[in-house]
Amino acid sequence: MNHKVLLLLGLAMCYTLSGMAQADGKFSEGLVKYTVLSANDMTVSATWAENAPEDVVVIPATVEHNGQTYSVTSVDLSNDIPVYQLVVSEGITAIEGVKKEEYPYLKRLELPGSLREIPYGKFRNFTGLEEVSLGEGMESLDNNCFMGCRLRRLSIPASIRKIGASLCYIGRMEEINVHPDNPYYYSQNNTLIDKEHQSVVLGNRDLFIPDNVTSIGSGAYMMFDKTDYLREKEAPRDLIIPNNITWVNIGSFTIDSIGTLRIPNTTMLDLGWIDFGAVKEIVIEDGDTPFYYTPLMASEGCFRFYDVNAKTDIETIYIGRNKQGSGNMFGTSNNLTVHKLVIGPKVTVFVDNMHTIKAIYSLSENPEQVTIGFNSNFYNRRILSQYLCRDAALRSCRHQGTLYGC
Repeated sequence: MNHKVLLLLGLAMCYTLSGMAQADGKFSEGLVKYTVLSANDMTVSATWAENAPEDVVVIPATVEHNGQTYSVTSVDLSNDIPVYQLVVSEGITAIEGVKKEEYPYLKRLELPGSLREIPYGKFRNFTGLEEVSLGEGMESLDNNCFMGCRLRRLSIPASIRKIGASLCYIGRMEEINVHPDNPYYYSQNNTLIDKEHQSVVLGNRDLFIPDNVTSIGSGAYMMFDKTDYLREKEAPRDLIIPNNITWVNIGSFTIDSIGTLRIPNTTMLDLGWIDFGAVKEIVIEDGDTPFYYTPLMASEGCFRFYDVNAKTDIETIYIGRNKQGSGNMFGTSNNLTVHKLVIGPKVTVFVDNMHTIKAIYSLSENPEQVTIGFNSNFYNRRILSQYLCRDAALRSCRHQGTLYGC
C-alpha cells in the first residue's frame, strides 16, 4: 500500500474520530455546557456546566467550538449543579426542562425579550430566586411561572401584555418596577395592577390595597407556601377589605395569622378565598348587600375561608349581612373552633357547616324569628355548646331539621 493511500486512510480515520466526538453531541465552553440539537442547522441547547458561586453565568446566543459557530436556541433548566446568577442572552427563544425538586441556589435571573413568554410554572421550584429582570420584547408571563419563589425585586418591561395568576409569593417582595410605557400594567406602592380591569395582580407584603382598584386577582396576596408548616410564622396583622373592592378571586390571600378581617357593608365579594391560620375576629359589616358563600364555580360566585393550620381558633365571627346561596363559608373546617358567633340584626336565617361553635348570639329585635341551621351532610360534626341571644332565648333554633329549645 503506497504512502498516498495510507495518508488518505489516516485522514479518513481522523475525520471519523472527529465525527464520532461531534456525534456525541456535547461540549463545554467556559462555564456553559452545550448539547447539539441539529448538526445541519448548527443549533445547540445550553445549561450551566459547573458551580461558579463568584461568577455570573452568561448563556450566549452563539458559541464557537472547533472552528464552527453554533446558535443557542434554548436553555435547559433540568440541572442540579448550583448556579447563583444566570443571564440568558438576547436571541435565545426557548426554556426547556423543569425542576422536580426544590432548587435553592439561583438568586438572580435575567431573561431576554426573545423568549417572548415564560410558560406555566417554569421556575416554580427555584425557591432561592430573589431578583428577576425581564427583557424588552417579552410579552407574556403564564400562571404560576415563579410560584414558590421568594422574590424581592421584579422588573417588567413595556412589552408585557399578559400576566397570569399566582405569579409568586410576596412575603419578601420589596420592589416591583413596571416600565412607564407599558400600556397594560403599572406599579403603585410596589403593587402590580392591571390597567384595563383595575385589578391587583401582585400585591404588597404590607397588604396595601389601592383605593383605585375594584378587584383582587387570584394569588395576589400569597405570603407563603401554606404546605410549609415548618416556616417561621409572622405576627398577626389586620386585613381590611376596602369599600372599592367588588371582586376577590380564588386564593387571593394566604396569610399566617389575622388579627381582624373586616369586610365592608358596601362590598359584594364573589368567588374569593382567604387562606388563614389563626384569626382573632372576622367582621362582615351590617348592610343590605348579600354575602355570597356558594360552592366554587356556582353561578352566584362564592367567598370562602380556608384554614391553613391543623387547628384554627376564631374568637369572634360577626355576620352582619344575609348570606345567600348554598354550601359553607369555611372550606377546610374539620379543626375549626368558633368561640362566639354573632348574627347581626338583619340576618334572619343562618345556615353553615362550621365544625365547632361554642356560643351563638343574635342581635335581632325578634330573635325568636331567627333560624339557625347546619347542613346535615357535614361529616364529623361536633355538638354545639350553647345558643345565646341578646334579649331572649333563641326559640327557633333548627339543627339538622330538628327543633331545639335553646
